[in-house]
Formats: sequence, structure tokens, C-alpha cells
Amino acid sequence: MGAAWIRCRRSDTLITMRIKVLFFASHRERAGMDSLDLSLDEGAAVSRAREVVVETFPSLTPLLAAARVAVNEEYCVSDRCLRDGDTIAFIPPVSGG
Repeated sequence: MGAAWIRCRRSDTLITMRIKVLFFASHRERAGMDSLDLSLDEGAAVSRAREVVVETFPSLTPLLAAARVAVNEEYCVSDRCLRDGDTIAFIPPVSGG
């Protein structure tokens, strides 16, 4: 586990939760898919989900560093605790004019 891994709740039993990750724009192009289902240990934070995504798709590393993150359609920070059934969206920076 990397240094960014945060445990939100301590438990002596190993319980996993299912999380859905959504990819948009350049993230979707690099990942080659719209979404990914993850199994994470109960008590994991957004930062852990980000680590697993980068381990799965190393080409996303520089893109996710600049991405905003939302859980269940609300922007949040990386130390937000996740719950079973949550949906995470990594949102790339938007430019335009």
C-alpha cells in the first residue's frame, strides 16, 4: 500500500466493498473504458481508489494528478471515506473559450 493510503475506519475483520469508477474525456481515452468496478477494503478513502486506478492504468498517473474527484456526484477531497456502492468520478481539467 502506498503512502497516500488512508484508512477511515479500523476493523479487525477484512470486509470488502464495491466501488464504481467513472472515466471522462482524456481519462476515458487512456483507460479505454467508461467505467471500472473496484473491490476495496472497507474503510478505504478516495486516495486508495486513485492508487488502484493508477496501478491498473499507469498511463493515467499524470492525468489523475490534476483531476478533480467527485463521489456520488459531489466534489470531495482525497481523504473522503468511501462506502459500499459509491461511485467515484475523476474529472479532468476543463479548458475552453
